[in-house]
Amino acid sequence: MKTRFFHSPFSALAFSFLVIALGFISYVSTGHDDSHITFWASHTLLEQGEILNYNGDRIEQSSTLLFTLLIAATAFVTTINVIDSGYLLGIFFAGANIAMTLLVAQKAAINRPVALAIILASSPSYLFWSFSGMETTLTAFCILAFIYSWDTFRERKSA
Repeated sequence: MKTRFFHSPFSALAFSFLVIALGFISYVSTGHDDSHITFWASHTLLEQGEILNYNGDRIEQSSTLLFTLLIAATAFVTTINVIDSGYLLGIFFAGANIAMTLLVAQKAAINRPVALAIILASSPSYLFWSFSGMETTLTAFCILAFIYSWDTFRERKSA
C-alpha cells in the first residue's frame, strides 16, 4: 500500500520543522519587552540565586515561573546565555508541540492527525509566538502533555 506524503508522521514532522525553520526568517524580530522581564528574572536567579525585579526587590514579575526556571536551568547547564536560552526553549517547545499534537490526535482517533500537526506548524500566529521568547509554546506543551497523560491513565485504569 502506497502512502501519500502527508499521511506519514515522519513527513509531518519534517514539514513542520521546515516551517519552523522558515519562521527564523519571518519572526525573529517579534516584540521583546515582555520576554525580557522573564529573561531578567532568570538572569537574577542564575547570578544571585533569587528572583529579583529591576529594582532588586523580591518580586517575580514574569508571567510564568516554570519558564523562568527552565531558562535559568538551561543557561546553567549549557554555555548558552539567558536570552538565547529563552528563545531556543520557545522554539524547542514549538517543535515538541507538533509531536504532542500528533500523539494526542492519534490517541483521540482523529482521522488525519498528520494534517492537524501541519495546520499547527504552519499557523502564522503560532509561529509568531514560537519566536517571541515567551512561555506560550511551553504552556501549550503542558496542556497537551496533561491531556495525553490523563487519557493514558484512564486507559490503564479501565484495563
